[in-house]
Amino acid sequence: MIRRKNDEIRKEALKKRSRIKDRPEKEKALVNNLMPFFKQARRPGFFIPIRSEPDIARLLKAYPGFLAPKVISDTEMIFFSSDCLKEQAFGIMEPFSPEIEALLDNRLSEQEMQELKNRYVPDIMLVPLSAFCQTNRMGYGAGYYDRYIQNHPDILTIGAAFDEQEADFKAMPWDQPLDLIVTPTRIIRKDDQANTDFSE
Repeated sequence: MIRRKNDEIRKEALKKRSRIKDRPEKEKALVNNLMPFFKQARRPGFFIPIRSEPDIARLLKAYPGFLAPKVISDTEMIFFSSDCLKEQAFGIMEPFSPEIEALLDNRLSEQEMQELKNRYVPDIMLVPLSAFCQTNRMGYGAGYYDRYIQNHPDILTIGAAFDEQEADFKAMPWDQPLDLIVTPTRIIRKDDQANTDFSE
């Protein structure tokens, strides 16, 4: 029952995101609020926007060589250097290298596979979402980010969202809360659920 309701909330939130008004101004404010968190980042991890996700191009340009996610199976993704990006299915841009190709073709030993997976782990990671409630994130249903966050608990995780994506939903047991949610007008922190409001 909860999953079915959450699916409906996800669909509605994605519709709202696709109809955002004054998008350029809101995206500029969102990136301005995100920038301070990445000043000390040694290995920032960023998603590369697709569909109606916020345009964070200015943030990506500020950190050349940032880490980007790469899906390697039906259940797992890794992060890798963004120095070489290649368009994959559905127009998604992902890192590509001979090592990744060898991984996908099962040509690596178990040790080589683990070394590749562990080589590029972000210290701060920007996470896409369909909806948020406090710092609980509703993703897209595949669970890639939830599993990655669960396996790398030391990463500082930041959700990037428009205020219009806020929704009232119940997180599932496997959903991983983020450390912060940043919107064009607010910074919501998991530690104390403090809500820093920049709208006034």
